[in-house]
Amino acid sequence: MDKKNIIKALIIDDELGACKNLHSLIDNYTKDIEVIGYAQNTVEAEKLMHEHSPDVLFLDIEMPGERGIEFIQRIQPIEAEIIFVTAYNEFALKAFKLNALDYILKPIGIEYLVNCAERLNALVRAKKAVQNKSADPRISSYVNSEHNSHILLRDSNDIVQINFKDIIYLEAKGSYCKFNFKRNSQLSSITSSYNLLHYEEILPTDIFLRIHKSYLMNVRKIRAIRTKENASYCVLDDETLIPISRRRLKSVKDFLKGA
Repeated sequence: MDKKNIIKALIIDDELGACKNLHSLIDNYTKDIEVIGYAQNTVEAEKLMHEHSPDVLFLDIEMPGERGIEFIQRIQPIEAEIIFVTAYNEFALKAFKLNALDYILKPIGIEYLVNCAERLNALVRAKKAVQNKSADPRISSYVNSEHNSHILLRDSNDIVQINFKDIIYLEAKGSYCKFNFKRNSQLSSITSSYNLLHYEEILPTDIFLRIHKSYLMNVRKIRAIRTKENASYCVLDDETLIPISRRRLKSVKDFLKGA
């Protein structure tokens, strides 16, 4: 294990057997992740977090006393990445709204764990690189708009930091989502493996507005609203037209009036 790239992990699960099983899977199938301890409730977890400053929490949701989601809500903001590991899938949306990196269902699939670990490795390396450069500890894979002004996206083998102000709009591509943004005054795009609803839920609502079933718009990029052939569009600085659905037109106009 490369010491300089070690990711310190804390496993939080009320079942000791589940902690040991996940520890074994991490040791056998991932790299650069070191389990620094187990916690079987959130009181123990908080104590270990203060002592060891883990990079990632592998966190169960259903635990006696305080649930995993309630715990994260209580201790926000949190610098550690969060990976929920649970037998219940109904909490996924809440988990991602809490900026969780991933949501792994029990029984744990090896391939899914490996893919999750690869994302975690890339993200933590990117965070450390940005922190070393800017001394800004607030960077996160997902967005807490009270503390961040940017989002990290994976582009091939790189992790790219994109400022909200540079994002123009997001476009649904089936179960994927395409970010359209400006980088060094050039138009660029990155396709994410998450869908549009995921980003609608986590991006700040004072900047991004759903204008169409296929588009999430940075309202600060709208120069005008134009009607053409009985359809309405957002007009961008380069005269690009982004469609507005009829049922969302009033809410877009109201939003712009109040902006």
